[in-house]
Amino acid sequence: MVALVVFVSALAPLARADAPPRPPTVAKRTGGRLILSDASPAATGSSAGAARILRSTAPTRLVRERALARALLAELAAGPSRPAALIVATRDGAGAMALLDVAQHGVRLPDTTVRIVSASGGVLAETLGDVVQRVSGARAVLVTGPEDAAGHPPSPGRRRLLAALWAGAVRSGVPLSLLGMLLCMPVLALVVVVGRLAIGVHTFGTFGPIIIALALLTTGLGWGVVTFVMIVGVGVWMRQLLQRLALQAVARVAILVTLVALMMSALVVGGALLGVPGVQHFGVFPMLVMAHLIESVSSAQLELGLGRALATAAGTLALAVVCYAMVDRLDLISNVLVRPELLLGSTGLTVLLGRWHGMRLVEYVRFWRAAAPPDDDARPERLAS
Repeated sequence: MVALVVFVSALAPLARADAPPRPPTVAKRTGGRLILSDASPAATGSSAGAARILRSTAPTRLVRERALARALLAELAAGPSRPAALIVATRDGAGAMALLDVAQHGVRLPDTTVRIVSASGGVLAETLGDVVQRVSGARAVLVTGPEDAAGHPPSPGRRRLLAALWAGAVRSGVPLSLLGMLLCMPVLALVVVVGRLAIGVHTFGTFGPIIIALALLTTGLGWGVVTFVMIVGVGVWMRQLLQRLALQAVARVAILVTLVALMMSALVVGGALLGVPGVQHFGVFPMLVMAHLIESVSSAQLELGLGRALATAAGTLALAVVCYAMVDRLDLISNVLVRPELLLGSTGLTVLLGRWHGMRLVEYVRFWRAAAPPDDDARPERLAS
C-alpha cells in the first residue's frame, strides 16, 4: 500500500497542472528564429547567429523538459510576435515534449516552421514531429535525424497511426510524458526481474528500485545518490540511539521520517544558499521515497541484521541507477511511445525469466570454489594397507 501511494505521488508532478488551459492563441505576426537547446553556451554561441536561444542544462531529462516548456511559454507570452522558425535541438525528446506541453496550454503556431534536430534517430523524431504538427498547428515540421540520412525512413502508416493516437491524448489534456512514464514501467520491471532472478541482487521489494529511479529523475543522479547514502547512514545510526529508549517500531519509524524531512530541508536550503546546482529540483516525491526507504532499512535491519540490510540497500540503489540510466540517458520515455513493441518484448522476457529456476550469477560465484575439483596436493594421502 505504501509503495502504491508513493507511485501515485510520483505521477502527480507529471500532470503539470501549473495553470488552467487557456483558449487557443493564434499569432498575428511572425519574425526571427527561436532555438530550444540543452547544450552549453559554448556549444551553441557561435552557430546561433541572431537567433534567440532558450537553453536548459538541467541534470535530468524530465527537469530539462519542464524548464524548456516554462521558458518557451514565457517567451511566447511576452513577445509581440511568434517566431518564423522554431528549432528544437536537444539530444533527446525533451525539446519536442516541451513544445507539446506549451501547445497543451492553448498556444498555436500556424505561421511557424518547426525544425526538429534529433540525435535519437529518425523514427523517434519523425513520430514526435508529426504529433507536434497535429497539436500545435505549425505550418510545417521538418525533421533531421541519423536514420533518415542512413536511408531508413519510418513507415508512414505506422507513424501516422501513432501520431494520431498520441495527439488525441494530448488534446484531451493528458501529458505525453505521463503516458511515456506509465509505459516505461514494464521495461523497468524487466530490469528488476533480471537483477533479482538472473543476477541474484537483493532489493527492497520488486517496486523499490523503480520508485527510487523515479525520484532520481527529479533530483538528478549525483544528489540522489548522495541523499540515498545519507538517509541510509542516518537511519542505521539513529536506530541504534533510539533502541535505548525502548520505543515501539512504529514510533521509531515516525521519528526517522521526521529526521529525513529535516535533513532534506536543510540540504535544499543549504544547497540553494551556496549555489549548488540540482538541489532546487527536490520536491515532495523524493522526500516520500526516502521516507519509505528508511522504513524499509529499519525493518530489514531488525529482521536480517545490519549487514544484510546494507547489502539490500546497495542492491536496491544499483538497480535504481540502472533504471534511471535507461529512462534518462536512453530516452526510454520517448522510445516506448514510438516503439510500443518494446512492451510486448519486455513482457515476454519477464514470462520466460519467471519460468526459469536455474542458479543465479551470484550463486555461481559463491559456489565456484566448492564446485571446482580439489588439487592433487590437497587430497588426503591414502593409508597403506
